[in-house]
Amino acid sequence: MSTTSFRDWWRAATTPKQASVVRHTPSLTGRRIVRPDTTPLLQQRGWSKRGNTWHGHYATPYGTYPGRIEKRGQTLRPYIKNPPFEIQNHPKWACFHRERGGWWWVHLHTNPRDGDYNAVLAYIERVLIEALTHQ
Repeated sequence: MSTTSFRDWWRAATTPKQASVVRHTPSLTGRRIVRPDTTPLLQQRGWSKRGNTWHGHYATPYGTYPGRIEKRGQTLRPYIKNPPFEIQNHPKWACFHRERGGWWWVHLHTNPRDGDYNAVLAYIERVLIEALTHQ
């Protein structure tokens, strides 16, 4: 797959999708209201849940990385397998802690108060993208 087509795929995958059903509402101007897709990010990315853990891939324009997000009590613990080398130059590198089998636990300074797995997924992807684009 070429870089251009992957970036096109990435934009399509990360751009919020519009609802496929257009609902007409009466108004004086005749405008239509289109409601945005409210599908959770984990589902949009194809993650699956087993017990208290979501499994899937963190996606960036530069590649995907296996990951999981575990819930232990009220704490969410994200993991990434074999993160890119460039992450070592990112300010959040100190938050990455080596585990067994190529897995790295990422310490979250603050967990989402509402326990939102989607927020953790978005955060890890943002850190990866920052690391890969600011070499």
